[in-house]
Amino acid sequence: MDKMALSDTVPATIYTIYPTPFNCPGAYFGSEHQIFDGNFTPFYKTGFLFINQHFHNFRYFSLGHIFNYAVPETKIRCDMIYKEFLSDFDNRLKKIQSQSSSLMGEAMAGIEICTTALLDLRIAVGKHGFKNIDVEIDFFKNVKSRPLRFLIHYTEVRSCEMKMPKWGSRAKLEFIDIEFDRINTFFEHHPDFRLYMESGAVENDKRYFTRKYLNDFPLSTSYSYFKDPMFNSAYDELWSMIMGLALYGNYLTGLKAKLDDTSIKASGPPEKKDPAFRFTMSPTAAVEFIYAFKELRAFDHGNFDIKPFTDYFGEVFGIEIKDPYGLFAQIANRKTKRAKYVQMLLDAFHNSLERRDGHS
Repeated sequence: MDKMALSDTVPATIYTIYPTPFNCPGAYFGSEHQIFDGNFTPFYKTGFLFINQHFHNFRYFSLGHIFNYAVPETKIRCDMIYKEFLSDFDNRLKKIQSQSSSLMGEAMAGIEICTTALLDLRIAVGKHGFKNIDVEIDFFKNVKSRPLRFLIHYTEVRSCEMKMPKWGSRAKLEFIDIEFDRINTFFEHHPDFRLYMESGAVENDKRYFTRKYLNDFPLSTSYSYFKDPMFNSAYDELWSMIMGLALYGNYLTGLKAKLDDTSIKASGPPEKKDPAFRFTMSPTAAVEFIYAFKELRAFDHGNFDIKPFTDYFGEVFGIEIKDPYGLFAQIANRKTKRAKYVQMLLDAFHNSLERRDGHS
């Protein structure tokens, strides 16, 4: 097929994918079309994303129509095609997540994979279209949004890794808190749509996730000056941003936990403060009292083990009790006054009552 023949076969109603300012050899021109053959590298904008990808063998590429107009008779089951795209994307994503040695390396590789997947999906949409409204809704709601949300996530991670202060845990934690504020502000701007999606509602899916209502896009913190009418619905980018920023928020949460843990280790264990009230009798006396508390059910109705309670008692009242069981064995082996300290406690209480009554 020569160049003129290919140009003549391009339907005039098909949306112009590539404007014709590119002045390069190996390109086929129609009245409104320019299709590249070979290994030229154009830039293509999908919403707020710029995709740079090599194209091959466009000579045999046939574009579909937009807004559910007629598509070529050779169209096959597009829902299966898009499911295969997702399966391949998931496999490649898992591979880089398991093999990357650094967060920046994973982010860079993830951006490349997501960008390639979106471009491949865009080509498939142009070639095969959608067999019905339900497939179109599913595509913009669940298919395209998957690589797009990971692209947003990895782009944010890359930005975070580049902007993160290099020194000082406090500076890093302050930076993360600023990022949390930015994410929360974005989420606060779209409560109704978030509730709609998170509740599993479907009544507005046609308006949100079909290209017919593309101009009914939400007002958000970022504005896409151009939306490709073949590859965008009104809300698929917003839905992807919500999910992508949620992924990024999880990443920041993990990063903050690591920094908190590092700060604690660097500063060493916290200094022990002197107890407000110190137990000044012997460890043996403490053990007598603790066993008496258990039998009396004075704490948790007696449902506690001796060793943990002894450790807690010692920490609160500033006394070290190394072997409560051994001390209790010594108490049990006494020939006389087996409840020596408990009896002293009882006698002291009686003395207090007698002093109150004026007997001493």
